Amino acid sequence: MDVHEPFRQAVRVCLPRANIVVGKFHVIRRVNEALDKVRTRLQGEESRSRKGPLFHNRYFSVRKVESLNYKEQLKLGLFA
Repeated sequence: MDVHEPFRQAVRVCLPRANIVVGKFHVIRRVNEALDKVRTRLQGEESRSRKGPLFHNRYFSVRKVESLNYKEQLKLGLFA
C-alpha cells in the first residue's frame, strides 16, 4: 500500500469528481531520494571510506547543468 493511499481514498469518497495531482516538489524529492540511495549503494561498493569520487561529487550530481562550472561538467562527462 502506498503511503498516500488513505488520502486518495478519502478524496475519492468526499470529492469524487476531483482530480488528484502531484506537486513538482514531491516528485523531485522522491527522485532525489532514489538517486541518493543508488549513489550510497554504489559508494559502498566502491570503497568503505569517504574518499571515493561518488562521495565528493554527490552534490553537483543533482544540480542544474547551468550552475555547474567547467570542471564539474567534465566530471559528469558532459564534454567528450
